[in-house]
This record gives sequence, C-alpha cells and structure tokens, in this order.
Amino acid sequence: MVVEEHRPAGGVAEALALLLPDHAVTGVNAGHLWPAEGGDHAEVLGQLGLTLSAVLTAAA
Repeated sequence: MVVEEHRPAGGVAEALALLLPDHAVTGVNAGHLWPAEGGDHAEVLGQLGLTLSAVLTAAA
C-alpha cells in the first residue's frame, strides 16, 4: 500500500507496480483533480481524498 500526495501517474505506486509485476500494489493518491482552493494541510488532504477513512477502505 502506498499513500502519496501525488497524481496516479509518475508516483511511487506506479513505479512499484512496474518493478513488482507479480505483486498487488494499492495506491491511494490525489487522483487527477487538484483542489481549486487552498487551506491548511489537513484541509487540502481532505479535498484530495487522502483521509484516514479513504486509506483504511483501500487497505481492506
């Protein structure tokens, strides 16, 4: 499982999936959309969908 403040392409999860083709790599990332508004770090992570609940759901 890789959690990163990054878009799906070019991130650590993508690199690991290429290097480890026989293993499942789950990435939780910022997706393709970037927030249009700022905020503190926690608010921006929430806008990106990088919350504890999202990570735990992906891990299940």
